[in-house]
This record gives sequence, C-alpha cells and structure tokens, in this order.
Amino acid sequence: MNMKRILSIAFLALLIGAGVSCTPTEKDPVAKAVIASSSVLQFEAVGAQPQSITVYSDGDWTADTPDWITLSQTSGSGTVEGVTVTAADNKDGSGILMPRRDTIAIHGKRLISYSYIIVVQAGDKYRGAVDATVSNLAGVKDGQFVNFSGAQVMASDGSNAVLSDGKANIFIPLKQKVTIGDIISFNGVKETKDGQPVVNDIENFKVDSHSDPAYPAANDITATIDAIEAGAPLYSSVSGVYDGSALKVEGASKSIAPTAPAEISLAALVGHKATLTGYITGISGNKISMLLTAAQDNGLDQIIYFTDDFEWLEPWTTASGAGDAVKDNDPSTTAPNVFTASTCAGFTDEMVKRGYGYIWGWAGQDWSDGTPDSGNNRTLYLQKNYLKFGKTSYNSGIILPAMSEISGTADVELSFDWCWQVTTAFKADLMTLTVEIMGNGTCDASSNAISPEIESAQSTEDGKSNIEWQHASLRLNGIDSSSRIIIRPTNADPAISNPDRKQNRWYLDNILVVPAEGSGSGGGGGDVEAPASSMAKWQLDKDHYKVYGPTFACDESKFSESDGYLGDNDPSEGDGGKYIDANEGGKGRITYVNVDKTSIDTNKAFSRNIGGTGEPYMKGPWIGDYWLFTVDFEGTYKAGSTVHFTGTIRASAGGIKHWIAEVNDGGSWVPAAEVQKTTVEGTDVEYTIECMNTDNCPFEINYTTKNPVNDQLQFRVRATSLMQANGSKVLTVPTTGTIRFKGSDMSPVLEISQP
Repeated sequence: MNMKRILSIAFLALLIGAGVSCTPTEKDPVAKAVIASSSVLQFEAVGAQPQSITVYSDGDWTADTPDWITLSQTSGSGTVEGVTVTAADNKDGSGILMPRRDTIAIHGKRLISYSYIIVVQAGDKYRGAVDATVSNLAGVKDGQFVNFSGAQVMASDGSNAVLSDGKANIFIPLKQKVTIGDIISFNGVKETKDGQPVVNDIENFKVDSHSDPAYPAANDITATIDAIEAGAPLYSSVSGVYDGSALKVEGASKSIAPTAPAEISLAALVGHKATLTGYITGISGNKISMLLTAAQDNGLDQIIYFTDDFEWLEPWTTASGAGDAVKDNDPSTTAPNVFTASTCAGFTDEMVKRGYGYIWGWAGQDWSDGTPDSGNNRTLYLQKNYLKFGKTSYNSGIILPAMSEISGTADVELSFDWCWQVTTAFKADLMTLTVEIMGNGTCDASSNAISPEIESAQSTEDGKSNIEWQHASLRLNGIDSSSRIIIRPTNADPAISNPDRKQNRWYLDNILVVPAEGSGSGGGGGDVEAPASSMAKWQLDKDHYKVYGPTFACDESKFSESDGYLGDNDPSEGDGGKYIDANEGGKGRITYVNVDKTSIDTNKAFSRNIGGTGEPYMKGPWIGDYWLFTVDFEGTYKAGSTVHFTGTIRASAGGIKHWIAEVNDGGSWVPAAEVQKTTVEGTDVEYTIECMNTDNCPFEINYTTKNPVNDQLQFRVRATSLMQANGSKVLTVPTTGTIRFKGSDMSPVLEISQP
C-alpha cells in the first residue's frame, strides 16, 4: 500500500468520524476536514530546493504561511496535489541568520479541519551566541548558545575536565583530546547540572595556546570530609586508604571516588595508603567525586585481591530510577532488569568488561554457567547501588572476576553484605547462600570447593522479617589467579534438602577479597623454606620462537620466516592472555601488561609480536605499560633475599624513552635500582632505564628484599613517560614505535636466592 493510499484511508476515517459527507454540498462548500501529506518540512539555510505536498480536503481550503514561506497556491477546493512550498534564504547582509521554525496552517470551516505543517530552516545557531568565560558562565541563561574562550584545562580524565580562567572553575563533559595546561575555546549550549553551570553539545573545539597551569594550594579535607557539600570544583587533597573504588578516611562516612588521567595509575594504589589531590566535582550520597591531578603512594596498608562496592552501577541506577529496598525497608522499590530494561543498555557489556559472570538455575535443578547476556529467564536487577537476584522459580547468582593480583596460591578471606527479599507482607524468602569455587581452592570450613550454607541472622519473629544487610565472611584456601568464586542461593542445588523453597530473591553489595589471617602477604608459602635459589631463563631466538610465537603473538597460520609472528591489535587492558614460558631453569613466564588504550589507539597500532629474530616486541607502547617477569617456586624466601635480573631492551626511534625496573616486595611495587629523575613537558618522571635512539640498553639488577617472598617472584619494567627514544617529541597517541627485549646471548634471566 503506497503513502497516498494510506493517507486517503486515514482521511476517509476522519470524515466518517466527524460525521461529514465525502461530497461537499453547494450550500456548504467550505471544507470540514483537511489533511496535509507532510507534517514536517526541513530546508537548508540558503538555496533550499522547493518541496511538494498534497492537500486532502472535502471542500474549499485556505493556507496561512509565515512571511519567509511561499506556497504555489494558498487556497483550493478538494484534494490538490503538487502544492509547492518554497523557503526564502535565511540570511541578511551580514551572513546566515539563526535557525528558524514556524508553522503552515491549512484549514477549512471548522476547528477539526485545521492541518499544521511545521517548517524548519537551518541556520547559524551561533549567530546570536553570547561570549562566555568560566567566570561569567553562571549568569548566562540555560539553553543559550555560547562562544566559550579563555579556559585552561586544569584536570582531565579523557571524558570530563575542570577548566579555569584564574578566577573560577567549572566541571564540564569534554571528550576532545587535551593536554593539561591547554587554553581552549569552543561553541556549545549553556546548561545547569547539579546547580553548577556546564557547556554541552561542544562544537568547533580548538586549542588556542598552552602554558603550565598554576595550581592553588590544595585544601586538605581529610579531617573535614564529612562536611564537604556540592559546589564549584574545589582544589583539594585528602589522605586515606584506596580499596580499588574509593579512598576511605578512617572514621568518616563519606569517601572519595576518584577518576584520573592515564598517567596516574589508580590500580597501583589498591590496598595502599595514599594522598589524592585534585578537584571535587560532585557528590552523590556519601561518594565525593574527585578528578585527580596527582596521587601520592604512602605505602601498603593491606593487600586487596578484589573489591567492589558497585558504585559503578550509578549511570544506570539513576537513568532507570532504581530504588533502595534495603535502606527504605521497602520490598516494592523499582528494580529494573538489566537484561531487558532500555535504561540499562550497555550494562552487560560493562559487566563482562569487569570480568563478571552470571549463573542461573531453575528451582530444584542444576546450575548453568552462562554469560551475563545469556541464560533462561534471566533475573538480575538494579538497586542503588547494589544488585538484586532471582524471582519465583528462577534463581540467579554471580561469578566474581579472576583475581590476577594473586601470586602463586593464596589463602583468602571473602566477605560481602547480603540479605534476603521479603514479600509485601514482610514474609522472608527463607533461604541460604553458598560460595562455590571454580578451579583451584577449597572452602576452609567444609574442606571442599562448596561452602557450608550461609544463614541469615535476621529475626523472623511472628513469621515476619525486615530487609536488613547481613555481613558474611569465610576463608578460602589455595586460590590462584585463575580461580573463580561463585556466590549463589543454596536451594537451587538438587542435592540440598527442602527443594520446595522456590523463591530465593536476595541482594548483594560490598564484596572484598583479602589475604586470610596468617597466610602471609603472598599467601600459600607458609613456613616452608624455598630452595637455595630459583631461576628462570627465556632463550629468545630462532631456534625456539616456534614454541612461544603462538602463545605470545599469533597462530602458525600467520607465521612468516621474514616477519615472524605478527599479533593482532588488542588495545584492551591486561596481558591479553599472551605469554612466553621460560625454557631454561624453573617455571617462569613473560607477559606484557597493557593499559587500556581503546579510546586512544586511533592508529590501531598496539600489538604483541615475535620478530623474525625470535625477539618479542611491542608496537604502540604507552605510559603505564610494563613487561612482567615471574618465577614460580614452592615455599618462602626470607626477607633479605637477593633478586637478580639481567636483560637488554631496545626501543625504535619512535618508541618510549623512560622505563623503571621494579620488584614486588611484600605486595608493593618498589624500584629495583637507583631512581633517576627528569622532567617531560613539565611533568616529573622517574626512571632507572633510559632508551637512547635505537641503541641496545643492557641492564643488571641486584635487589635485596625487605619482606618474605611467597611462591612467586615478580619483576617488571614499566614505561614512565611518553618521550620518544630519539627525544624528538612526546607521543599524543600510540604509534608504530616499538620496544623489545633482546634475545640470543642477551636473553633475560630472573633469579632469587636465600640470604
């Protein structure tokens, strides 16, 4: 059916509904019903082509138009095809005017016979824009287009920035590539968010100049953090312990949720005391957002293998209006299903990116291990900011990410907050939880991979129960970096008695995995003394590269004698599952750990490769990347043991110049040699290895440990600047510049020996 036919049917229906005869009478020729074939017409600003419409009518009709619109006829009788609509040029002697919008009204005798066409013409939306700066932006009305200038970038995490004009600060969404100190200008729309002025829909962005930013003295809010309120970005510092998602101050209810540029590694601060400096950009509940300019590591507080307080759910919980059932003791709060709610788009992608898995089971049946985007009658819901699982007859649980920070094996303490759901009559889902281990490890209390049932301590007097958080904690032994921990309801397991419990709905928050008491910082070693020495050597040459080429770069189908093994572009965070096992001495491995480059690797440069000489090399290295060498053994090397490393790296002319050798000593990465210092574009850089052009750079490390080393020795070589090895410029995006470890008689060796 074509459009004309559809319109004719609709028109006929309208006439019948209005009780109007399809044939006008001579006594009443003025139309009682009129319909136009288009409801919206859009025109270019200058030289717009005329557009044609059809007017459907049961009688005489008239058209009223704005003065910049011309119709080929402004009246007619009955249905008329080919009425031409023409728009005048939207300009004056000074150029193109602002966009404009108006209405054509085509009508007959009665109100029901009116038909409206919206006409929109493009223009220069910044013709009437207001000149704005950081200081005067608050006084500009919302919705006003602005020409924004004179703002210096004081802090940026790649998605947002704090701008200053020396008098005031603002926090805005800014995804354009900037360098701290850039003075920028752009066009946009002034809005207000959380009481503060912002500029949205940024266009015509440019960097006008650059100068080193002058930061004010930071306001130390450590003692007053709970009194901090939302307002304009405040330059502050705060000291506490960073747990991987927030910096927490002892005795305070509020905490800092930091974001940082790539050169500040928050991952390296997990479990450490730290002082964070930057701009406070907002407050949500007890979380204070801070965009960092600096982070100081004040030493290890506690090794944390994994932590999640689910504050990252925030974009989706706000968008979907998720409730807080536990806080409000209300079982009927809004709880959108992350798999089906349109407001949760992108959530499962983020869940997978963070390493989580999803597990589900029909009541009384076996559990099925799926992915967060698959499963039967998937039941995972959002609360603010925690998770809710299960519905009647369908149970669900969560699989925690693998804990890559565990060296060798470790005895750990798993803790979390949970509670069961209740009905609207406050009848509890009388259920228990079970912890299960996939891979290596046992549950201490049950001596197998499945924990005893975790009961709730809630009162069920009179058969009723409130929704209250319960804290659970248990010890898991022998966990390694590939083990996966499952938390799920007990009652879907067919081996458990009382399978009639079909309604197992529950909430989860605040997961934490740390070394168990008495396990030692590295775990697993206990009091067993390691051998006199443990050594691993990687013989990197053409005699061996067909063994490690496929595990580090690509499969045999992509091998060539001239190029070796050329890997694929994979800019995601981590080691990509790629490795080179030691082929002499004991058990050892080389990996290359990549910072997340998905937003900056515009050249698709990054890849792991094995050259035709058998030497491993990286294209597109970046600050924070590191080569990681490990040696595995059984037992403990005492404090005072000697770590010895020899190797040679070489950069291409466009590779990275500054690198630092570090040892994992007692769970904390420390320099393995005397640290040198330099400045790159105003930023202080520490290094122990300096690559000069394309020269070989041999180095030898002898380091004495300060702490016992259990089960595994870790040594790394980390990039600390973006200066190219030839000193010509500082990288702004990854390029095809390379960094390699030399092979043959320069192949790397890592060893540890008792004092």
